[in-house]
Amino acid sequence: MNYQSKLNYFDLRHESLAKRLPQLVGRREELSQASRMLSASLNNNLVIDGEPGVGKSLFAMHAALTGEAEQPSILFSSDSFLSLSNDTYLKYCLDAFETLPQAAYLFDDFGSIVFNKPVMLQRMHMLIKPMLVDRKFQVILTMDTKERAWIEQAEPALIAAHQTLSLEKQPLEEQTSILTSTRSKLGHPNIKVESATYEKIAVLVQKNPTLGAMPKSGIRLLDEALGKTQSQSEAKLSEATLLSIVSEKTGTPLSQLSSTPEKKLRDLPKALNQAVIGQEKSLELIATTVQRAQLGLKDANRPLASFLLLGPSGVGKTETAKVLAREVFGSEKHFLRLDMSEFSEPHTVQRLLGSPPGYVGSDAGGQLTNHLKNNPFSLILLDEIEKAHPQIFDIFLQLLDDGRITSGQGETIMANKSIIIATSNSGVSQILQSWKAGYDINSTLFFRDALMPILQKSFRTEFLNRFDGLTVFSPLGHNALLQIAKKEIKKIEERLAEHKIRFAIDSTILQSKINELADPLLGARPIRRFIEETCETMAVKKILYDYENA
Repeated sequence: MNYQSKLNYFDLRHESLAKRLPQLVGRREELSQASRMLSASLNNNLVIDGEPGVGKSLFAMHAALTGEAEQPSILFSSDSFLSLSNDTYLKYCLDAFETLPQAAYLFDDFGSIVFNKPVMLQRMHMLIKPMLVDRKFQVILTMDTKERAWIEQAEPALIAAHQTLSLEKQPLEEQTSILTSTRSKLGHPNIKVESATYEKIAVLVQKNPTLGAMPKSGIRLLDEALGKTQSQSEAKLSEATLLSIVSEKTGTPLSQLSSTPEKKLRDLPKALNQAVIGQEKSLELIATTVQRAQLGLKDANRPLASFLLLGPSGVGKTETAKVLAREVFGSEKHFLRLDMSEFSEPHTVQRLLGSPPGYVGSDAGGQLTNHLKNNPFSLILLDEIEKAHPQIFDIFLQLLDDGRITSGQGETIMANKSIIIATSNSGVSQILQSWKAGYDINSTLFFRDALMPILQKSFRTEFLNRFDGLTVFSPLGHNALLQIAKKEIKKIEERLAEHKIRFAIDSTILQSKINELADPLLGARPIRRFIEETCETMAVKKILYDYENA
């Protein structure tokens, strides 16, 4: 019986000669490397891994064709092995594989066939094992990075029988060329697409990783934009159409996507000071550091910016982080707050990074690694970091130093596009005491002589030195608290706009209440609570009962 005829496969050599194989744009160096690996004397099998959508399948097809022209190159369809758990079908495939001719064999999406399926993995290994030790065969497997990590843990001999080639994202020029070459296959020939639009698509995908990786996600965005342009009876694909689609998919406000980076950077100090009252010196440090980083003046292999914010509660540290996330990255969706008191035990490292392959929950990933993987452009807030276990400090020491961390699944997760902010209550007593005595608590002298000895009891010096800036958020004086109170009242009025409610403010009474509630240790929190309770109660009475004096 001819078992080969029962397997679903494609002759890549024939497809290439018939001009049906898509063109590979760029990747010359990687293709040359793949050719050398497949021509090796001792190990001529190849694993091609990389993030989803980076272009592994097409690259693997072209890699399979780098051998001698007369040698067949066979692509097995993944659906040929979906029933491999069935013993009868396994025997059928084993018999079929015994008759395979000398060739390069590509098992595309091998990782998705076997991932988290130990029995399927063992049977696939059993199926291709004879080919792995016979030099007349060349075996090529494609898989995602996390799939490779799991396979290596579950069946190390399989990975050891291959050389590995990891595909990274291609340069912007190559990504743009891929989109240009794909345009004719997407239909809508009557719609004009300017050359600059292809580059814009590639940049948008790069800046919004939740869309996915290039080239796949860029092609999808182009296809959807063409369809939307057609439905609007327009003759040209516009930037506005692209931005509207990206805004819908990512949740980023359209105004943030369309404003120029230079204008956003210029407006950053103003935006911070409008949102956070009474912290001018600290906000200036943060704004100028971020501006330098965004203009490319910093080490690209470290986080975009990193800060350790000190000071009492309720003075604007968390609010600063939220506003910075919104202004720099477009929305608070790109903001992750980690309460470090929840990471005080050694085992909580796995909650951040994910469990190693083979352990329960390994496929779930970690809080930190999952967020950074899906949102590389993010602000990570490490709240009360002094409460974390020392092993947690080691993780962030690497992240602050190298701009990357390794997940529990063995993936390298980049953090060089993120901002890291840690807050700490260490030294609060000294800060309050010195502030009351009139010292400049943001001066170099105060940091060196008064604060640093206290910080070094909680943190290693090398950890403190990794931050771009250490700054003290000052306790709030009465003028700052009065501004915050008026701002909170205005917020409530904005929420009540449909009811046309406004509050008459007697500044003398308000100032008296602030004097009564002011506590440098608690900051603005008692004031906010008083304003919310008082104004919202008055609003409820007015809306429900229409009290004249509400």
